[in-house]
Amino acid sequence: MQRSQLKIGTGSAVEKEARVIVRSVGFLAPPIEQAVGYVRTELTKVIFKFRSIYAVQRPEFLALKTSRNT
Repeated sequence: MQRSQLKIGTGSAVEKEARVIVRSVGFLAPPIEQAVGYVRTELTKVIFKFRSIYAVQRPEFLALKTSRNT
């Protein structure tokens, strides 16, 4: 969650959503990194939309190569 540059506090709605996202991508590092990169790029306004976007566009997300997340 730190890498997404979201300001979070214990138990915040954003933190809870980030945890749900991590679970929904199977705790796997590559999809987590892609989610972080996407949320960082689109800013915090999309964290609550990410799961529905990911469900529809999963192949596209998995094909993304980011230069910022190494």
